[in-house]
Amino acid sequence: MSSAAERREARAKWPGRVETLSTARDGALVSQGTAAERLAMTWRLSRETWLLSGGEMPAYARPEMPGRVLRSSDD
Repeated sequence: MSSAAERREARAKWPGRVETLSTARDGALVSQGTAAERLAMTWRLSRETWLLSGGEMPAYARPEMPGRVLRSSDD
């Protein structure tokens, strides 16, 4: 397996960019619509991305969602 430094170096070559809401090129995506409409758009994009990956959408209730609780040593 690659070291953390090798993985970090590989990620640095990935195409993409980081933008904030104030520097986004397409401000229309974030400046129009209500918060609820923008959240709905996020869900739509997330769902489409999941389906394009070839996976099936999980069909479990929120209390049944997989996960784990990590506690610090101070707890």
